[in-house]
Amino acid sequence: MSFPALPARAVYLHLSNPTKHNALSLRVLRNLRSQLHRLNTSPSGRLLVLPSFRPEILSSLEQNEEEHKWLVDASAWRKEREGLPNVIVLRSGGPVFSSGHDLAELRSLSHEKVKETFALCTEVMSLIRRSPAPVVCPIQGLLILSLILSRPSSVRSLDDSFIKLLSILFYISLHFLHSSPPLVFHRLWDIVPFK
Repeated sequence: MSFPALPARAVYLHLSNPTKHNALSLRVLRNLRSQLHRLNTSPSGRLLVLPSFRPEILSSLEQNEEEHKWLVDASAWRKEREGLPNVIVLRSGGPVFSSGHDLAELRSLSHEKVKETFALCTEVMSLIRRSPAPVVCPIQGLLILSLILSRPSSVRSLDDSFIKLLSILFYISLHFLHSSPPLVFHRLWDIVPFK
């Protein structure tokens, strides 16, 4: 699938497994990691990601230590990030952004490969979060369902109106995908614990 042309210094990060609704298989996760490494590796071969936040990192930044100099010195930033994107657009093809992990594959993998899959997923999420180039994503399809059904603590603590809004957005997205929204919508209301 071809995507619209992006402006200069913006690039696509491709999530590509359309035959399985862009499920996160081991192959897909390895490919995402490889793309993220390529998009954040300086001409000198150094992987440039934002440091994990620890209070002691502030003194390292203030002292302009070599390891983090590219973060506080504009000329070092330009030199290290020469030719690298200013923004990364995560994009997938098809009617579903991602159906989550490839559960069929996970069932068939050895215990070690399952551990590798989840470790790789954690690494990819960390690379996205720590990329100095912001990673943005146009949402299409059924991502809203996974946001509602996974119910992370931030969503669970939200008030009724926001969760109802997400449910309505889910309902609308199903309508445009020609699914059976009333049945799924009513089941969603039973699943999501409203206050």
